[in-house]
Amino acid sequence: VTITLASSQLTSGTNVIAAEVHQNASTSGDLTWDMRLSANPAGIPVLTTGPYLQKATPTSMLVRWYTDEPVDSKVMYGTSPGNLFQSVTVPGSETNHFVQLTNLTPYTKYYYSIGTSITTLQSGTENYFLTSPLPNTNTKFTFWVTGDMGDGSMRQLNVLNAFNTYMG
Repeated sequence: VTITLASSQLTSGTNVIAAEVHQNASTSGDLTWDMRLSANPAGIPVLTTGPYLQKATPTSMLVRWYTDEPVDSKVMYGTSPGNLFQSVTVPGSETNHFVQLTNLTPYTKYYYSIGTSITTLQSGTENYFLTSPLPNTNTKFTFWVTGDMGDGSMRQLNVLNAFNTYMG
């Protein structure tokens, strides 16, 4: 559930937000709770989904994300998280954003940020991708393929921890 409040509905100083969650049975383990409060100045969109990556090739990557209001799209990128010196801006107002990055170097790690022509919505060292190697390149890969994502149980967390331990 997403609830949007106008700033006029809040007071200057302390505001209290109360939330209530009900579980059908005390022995059930499927209850989860996640709450986020975010404030955005007028005209600055909220990132609702993503970013996520699609259509990776040795020389290109498609970066996608969604916002709560239509705005233009901008991706800044580079091979160092502190030096995103290249950018692609897609004009027009969209909530479903997709930006194609091209002329990339094969098998290279790129860092990126997403946003609009006037603001960055997300950036950081966790925003990166590795372009694919050229065809017929001999290299090693590790894959982790999962099916059912589970139910948030301790057993599921143990699988994640085992994978992270294995990968170092």
